[in-house]
Amino acid sequence: MRLLILSVSFYPEETPHAIRWKRLAEAMAEAGHEIWVLSRRMPGLPDESQWGRIRIIRTGRVPLGIGLKPKPGEPPARPNLLLAFGVRIRNASWKKVWWPDASVFWLIHAYRQAVRLIREKPIDRLYTLSLPFTSHLAGYLIKRKFPGLPWFADHGDPFSVEGVIPQNNHRLYMRLNEWADRLIARKADCHFVNTPALKAHFSRLAGEGIRILEVPHPLPPGTPGGTQGPHQGICYLDYFGALFSGERSPEVFFRFLEAFFLQVPAWRDQLRVRFFGPVSPEAVIPGKMPDYASWMGNLPHAAVAERIGQSSVLLSLGYANPYMLPLKLMEYLGSGKPVLHVAQHPEDPTAQLVAGCPTFLCLYPPEVAQETDPFALFKSFLENLPHIGLDTAALEALHSRFSPEAVAHRYLHPSFY
Repeated sequence: MRLLILSVSFYPEETPHAIRWKRLAEAMAEAGHEIWVLSRRMPGLPDESQWGRIRIIRTGRVPLGIGLKPKPGEPPARPNLLLAFGVRIRNASWKKVWWPDASVFWLIHAYRQAVRLIREKPIDRLYTLSLPFTSHLAGYLIKRKFPGLPWFADHGDPFSVEGVIPQNNHRLYMRLNEWADRLIARKADCHFVNTPALKAHFSRLAGEGIRILEVPHPLPPGTPGGTQGPHQGICYLDYFGALFSGERSPEVFFRFLEAFFLQVPAWRDQLRVRFFGPVSPEAVIPGKMPDYASWMGNLPHAAVAERIGQSSVLLSLGYANPYMLPLKLMEYLGSGKPVLHVAQHPEDPTAQLVAGCPTFLCLYPPEVAQETDPFALFKSFLENLPHIGLDTAALEALHSRFSPEAVAHRYLHPSFY
């Protein structure tokens, strides 16, 4: 089949959606399909390029939107004050009125380019990816133009749900957001989501007769396995990824650790928490950190796997809502190393995904949910670190379940599931 994928960001950008769909597009191409990706223009990147078996076409820009990011592959070592100032100005003005999101100006460019492509080279299937929601609106317009074209919508983040990071001014546009979300839910031929809560959300919007498939994030290829104990008596809990105020931040975990150290003072000198994350203007950098925590700066995505292999424990912070699943979880899972996931919502979807995996501890701090003595669970987890890991057979079983090829098969053949 010839597949057209609409994604505002794509390789070599290092957004979670670009990384995720790079893996899936590669797997689809390896399965023999012809892949065309329609994305936004980026400085230093050609408008058309061939990457393996994937054809990438870039059109339109995103002024004062997600374009306020470092150049692909060149993350800064410290915050860019000019970009941060630009984002503050944008948030105080343009962000108050844009709809549906910062990529709205990309919509018409994507639609026109997609229509030209479909007329020149008949497309067998259309995939649109969010975030941002603009991709789905382009998909809706394309579907109206070509009613017989199968349209599959992939939803990474919810659009009209309150309590998540808003893509626009929810106070101004809440009813319009709900209308647009319902429109996409009912007009797309198939939907892909990552969590049970998001599946339930689209089931309510779409009604009966619409296929909604829950799919996991794919594992990265070549993830190292094995464990590594504390370094010189110190146990390093390493977090990889951005932090977002109110959505995914370390404050809940810090409060849990302070209470834990009161019960087990000896661990205060043995635990260190390190944060490796991008310094984009919209990411939160922990400000006043406790003495056992430190921010280590950004890492290019290509270097994350090597750093993961040097960690004692991989730290995951859940979102403050049940709709979103961190992509980094799959890199953690595939590493075979001990993982501590700190939930920030009582219906965190991670526990269901990793059920039965001996390397994971899903921790619910008392302020999130009441469970059997989380402090004792954490203490036992730390004391048993030398014995936590996955053998070769278990790692191979994980890769066969969550490999890019296995996940891509669900996108290619949803009727099988």
